[in-house]
Amino acid sequence: MRVAELAEPRALIAALRADSELGSLLRKRFSHEGMKLFGDVGDKSDAYIREQLATELNMAMTGGPLAGDLLSEKSLSRVARQAVNGQRSTIVANRMIIEDRFSIASDHGHSGVEPGLSELTVVDVVLDEELRADFAKECENLLLFDGVYDHIVANLDSIAREAESSRALSRESLQRLIEAALARAVKDEPREALDRIRTQFFDWYQRTSNQQRSSRFFRAVEEWKKNASAHISDTLFVIVTFLFEKLIAAYLQAEWDGRRYDGRIAPRNIGRRKDFWNRLIQAYRDLLIRNVLQGYKRANATGFGAFIERFFDDFEERDGDLISSDPHRFPGLRVSIESALQNGTPPCGVVTGI
Repeated sequence: MRVAELAEPRALIAALRADSELGSLLRKRFSHEGMKLFGDVGDKSDAYIREQLATELNMAMTGGPLAGDLLSEKSLSRVARQAVNGQRSTIVANRMIIEDRFSIASDHGHSGVEPGLSELTVVDVVLDEELRADFAKECENLLLFDGVYDHIVANLDSIAREAESSRALSRESLQRLIEAALARAVKDEPREALDRIRTQFFDWYQRTSNQQRSSRFFRAVEEWKKNASAHISDTLFVIVTFLFEKLIAAYLQAEWDGRRYDGRIAPRNIGRRKDFWNRLIQAYRDLLIRNVLQGYKRANATGFGAFIERFFDDFEERDGDLISSDPHRFPGLRVSIESALQNGTPPCGVVTGI
């Protein structure tokens, strides 16, 4: 449902509030922000209400069939009943039910009016035949970029080792990283798929990096990714951003235009961290230590079972049915105990035995 189709959003909110059946069902599918529309919205503009209501209705329409939760179909028109009986898709059926129940919900006289840029939603873009295919392709490009980025972050140890020793990233190393990341995106598919994905990703990258604000985009991604990987040093993320800003571009120029590849990592070109190389050495060592610790954790070499196996023979556990008490109702302890019981681990801090 487009924003422009909601001619009277306040009247629609009133109708939804008054409908104890369908209106109540739709409100249950609204988000927290959407529920605020049923409060005091006197200080909100019609444009805001129209945009938020369109978003909430679209979310409700895509949340499964409405007909299954309705008490009766008798109040629906013949067209809506046909939709309910499976002659249309679920989303189309849900929309027709809403239009049938709330005649003010859709003003088709406004459907030909193009919404302003500030009012465009994802639904508007998807419904536009001229934009739909390009939008889907751009989403696929961003997913490819995200996969390549995550693969590079997962292999930061090799990147940092080479950067520390040679203060550069070789053309071969960069090629291996990118090829491995793209191969993961098309695993179990024929070789032709990898060639297509490689061309698609490089075309997107070149188009993106040629834009004036490409550096701002890559640095914004860096800040977002750092929140998801708080254990990784800022200095290592600076290397990743520099790789996307400079090194991949240099790699493509060498591959396509025959230019000399320059993989040097120059702090003056990075320009955002003082004492860069010392920070990189420390970050690389920290990363190696963490990888070792993670390896031990994955091997379960630090749990009580590994301790018993290493230091005892013929160990017989006693009082294994006891559970830690919580006399002071410590926040989160009860949840931790229940989680331990579900996972089959001891629900206490001590394991005793002979």
